[in-house]
Amino acid sequence: LVPKLTDWTNETIHGTVTDWSLSDTENLTGTQLYFYEALFLSFTSDPSLGFEIAIHYSFSTAAMIIEPNGIFYSPQIGFEEGNRLQAEIFFPLDFTVNQDEIIAGGENVYQPTFTNSNYVSFDNFPSSENLVRIEIGFMTSKQTPELTTTRSGIFTFESVKRYETYARSILNLYSSSYLDLVDLFNVTLGSAGNATDSIKVRFFLPDFASLLSVGGYVPFSEEQIGDIYINIVFTRFIPGYIEVIALHELVHHFLWQVGISPESLLWFHEGMA
Repeated sequence: LVPKLTDWTNETIHGTVTDWSLSDTENLTGTQLYFYEALFLSFTSDPSLGFEIAIHYSFSTAAMIIEPNGIFYSPQIGFEEGNRLQAEIFFPLDFTVNQDEIIAGGENVYQPTFTNSNYVSFDNFPSSENLVRIEIGFMTSKQTPELTTTRSGIFTFESVKRYETYARSILNLYSSSYLDLVDLFNVTLGSAGNATDSIKVRFFLPDFASLLSVGGYVPFSEEQIGDIYINIVFTRFIPGYIEVIALHELVHHFLWQVGISPESLLWFHEGMA
């Protein structure tokens, strides 16, 4: 599998590529994968060195970091069934792999064959396993995130600077949706220009074991409703997915302002959102 929406390059190291084509992932894996397509190769091996090809591309959110915590979640690894995968993951020397947070998942879950503080390898996949993702938790040497604050109307988004573009996108969505929600619920939120009365939004990095199980949340107590938290992992999903999560959490604030408490009517809050 190669990225469909990201530039990639290839370098033939040994042997010769005689023919190649790109095709829908369903033709290789039986599954349509939005971000990927299948690269089919025909090749001639070098008589003594065999065949080797390297494919390179950048994936800026493969490692998601809110210091000091980070999670590496690999691109989708896919290949023709019957071949065998070996995987190596190299981290910067000032990062530290969490030794109890390393798994590879496909039809089954696999543990690494070797690890040290900044390196992980897998060499134990059966030949029947041809769709795999690798997840690794790690710590950065930097202990405190560099936060930036972005404002739009009554909304304030506090995020680490590397995710500022995503934060601005969600704030733009909130601003463009706000008057429709005011009209729907017949209430307003906060006070424009009053930073202490703004609706605060933040990204969060999920626990290793619950990577994709929580898209967002709004903490609440009997007297007050908290900030909006959005799982940074969902920036990797198809366009529109994290926006739906963001609007879902915003509706909770409108329902609270109407006077409906999630403490007694959580089912209604979730249903309306």
